[in-house]
Amino acid sequence: DELFQLVTDQGFLTESKVVWETLNNVEGDGHFVDANFVTVPPKAAEPVKVDSDLTPEQQADQDYLVALTMQEEQQKQDEQRRIWEEYKQKNLGGNDSMTDEELARRLQEEENRYAAAAATETQNPRRQSGTGSNSSNKSKNRDCALL
Repeated sequence: DELFQLVTDQGFLTESKVVWETLNNVEGDGHFVDANFVTVPPKAAEPVKVDSDLTPEQQADQDYLVALTMQEEQQKQDEQRRIWEEYKQKNLGGNDSMTDEELARRLQEEENRYAAAAATETQNPRRQSGTGSNSSNKSKNRDCALL
């Protein structure tokens, strides 16, 4: 009674036991299973190696650079989350109380509308100046919006 997705991330190339990930919701809090759908326990984190040859000033500089990198990553995640929330509000009429199922249903409805429009465009082609079709550009814009 679970939904699984195939693990294709390059980070798992060396993890021979990890084959599937449970897909409980869009938050990504599932767990990994092997080919027999048996849960694979998480690997223990490798201890952080400390370079003892650094002076206190060099260590402080290194720590500062790590902190900056982490801050930039967090800002990127926040920006992606903001863009996604705007997209949900604008294009899907979503709100914070929308269930994963409702969100999936609305995304599928939108995808169906795009497919129907593309099929209509294919059946009734219009001559346009320039290269590329309007339908193709709409699809590209929609895909960018989802990112």
